[in-house]
Amino acid sequence: MPIQRFEVVGRGHNLRPSDLGITVDAGWDTEAELEGSVLLKVGAPIRHVRVQAELRGYMETRWEPLNRLAKRPEAADYPIVRHGRVFLQQVQVVYDNAEAIAPSPIGGSLSFPFKFVLPKNNMPPSFRTAAGSIQYYIKCSLLFQEPMKLLLSSKELEVPVSVRVPDSAKKRLLESPSHITHHSPASNEKIGYVLQLPKRVLTMGESVEADISIFSTPKHSTLSSISATLHSIAHYVNQDNRGAQAKSPRPLSEVNHVFPKQTIVTASDPVVHRLQLLVDPSLALASFESPLISVKTFLRLTISLDNSNAPNIQHEIPIVVVSPFSTNLQTGSPFNTPIRPKLAEMAPLSPMPQLLTPTRSSESTTSTDHSTEFSTLPDARLPIPPITLPKRNVSLKVQSPPLGHHSNNHSNNNSNYSEQFSYLLSQLDEVGISYQRSDHSKVEFVEEHTSMISSDSGPSNDWSIEMVAEWLGLLGVPATVVEIFIAQEIDGAILKDLSDEDLRDELGVASESLRERILNAKRKACK
Repeated sequence: MPIQRFEVVGRGHNLRPSDLGITVDAGWDTEAELEGSVLLKVGAPIRHVRVQAELRGYMETRWEPLNRLAKRPEAADYPIVRHGRVFLQQVQVVYDNAEAIAPSPIGGSLSFPFKFVLPKNNMPPSFRTAAGSIQYYIKCSLLFQEPMKLLLSSKELEVPVSVRVPDSAKKRLLESPSHITHHSPASNEKIGYVLQLPKRVLTMGESVEADISIFSTPKHSTLSSISATLHSIAHYVNQDNRGAQAKSPRPLSEVNHVFPKQTIVTASDPVVHRLQLLVDPSLALASFESPLISVKTFLRLTISLDNSNAPNIQHEIPIVVVSPFSTNLQTGSPFNTPIRPKLAEMAPLSPMPQLLTPTRSSESTTSTDHSTEFSTLPDARLPIPPITLPKRNVSLKVQSPPLGHHSNNHSNNNSNYSEQFSYLLSQLDEVGISYQRSDHSKVEFVEEHTSMISSDSGPSNDWSIEMVAEWLGLLGVPATVVEIFIAQEIDGAILKDLSDEDLRDELGVASESLRERILNAKRKACK
């Protein structure tokens, strides 16, 4: 067997120590590089070796018939329609040489390094739910000639890449002015009030603070109650430019205050109240926008009067949720870009000896605009739609694609909000889908009460049996095992307490690797 080892690994900051996966912090007006190596071990001499690495980014939404969002992974009895597009493609010829590569006498592997220079924008973070996903991966192609053969042989592999929002971008977002004051004048029918938020860009685990001052009520009415909720909504768009919303299973946080009877409000004696709502880390999703998928969080304020069952005031304010820092970079200190370690300080590429680092005969990294939409987005386990390979030693000359052109025609409220933000925060508000954007005026949104569980979320006591089944499906658990969980009525509270022995003896999960996958996902989410 001429090829004994053919792998792709990350290097330096792009190597995730926990599972040796590939990760990169990119986008959000931040310069970033993705470094890796192709590891090759041969059992017999091979010639005319060509190694090519291709970085791809895909976004996809998934739908049931009648344009309803998919609620679980596709199965034989659950067909879904996929709508996706390639939004990033970079191709690099890592190595191309006709000379022979011989087996190592000590059994080591060869390392072929590569580097992708990533675009500063149009790099949404990795995201995955039953209704849609944004995913990146590296496809590596190997062409070679075996001894005593005229035709070239080939091998391919795909490795997922996790893309995160850079800590430096999070820091800039959090330090950007994001306070807001909303004034609602009094009238004969509506309550007069002023709502102030010191900041509306927060990390998961922080609390939104809102100060409200009510200075007027309609005649012959008094205040009844005031309530506020914090909830996340994901938007998905299909091939017909028709959109749907998926809400979180419950509000991230909610508060309710009932006023004493006959509470009289005047301009000289207003009712002042402070609301605090936790951005619950177990339910919150980080804010981002893209042409097909976006996640937003809103603070919804409701004020009611004593003489009506319907709320007198309903108002929503967008809140930007930022994921926790991945390093010890903190806000409130002078901004410093993390310095890359020296080569000697980087993590080793492989336990095998690094015998040879062949020089790259062509290392131009290129990117291409693939605005063509795929009716079916290829899964990472399936073959990728082929592309025409360049001739030997010739780089692919292409351009980096925009995610889409968007208009700046906002409503007056949204314009006032955006004026208080920095470039990055304005970019978050302008890049994606919104009801007020002229680019998406033809998008029709239909509200659906759909779960927003992702493979990265963790079991919660509030999870239903169906939510547990969806989470297992996102982990790639076979349908037969998921059915056992449903039959045994395993909900979130029970799932949190399941041990390896429970999975094996009580639920009959015989595969040790499958049990470990479920337990690791639980531990990762809890951490």
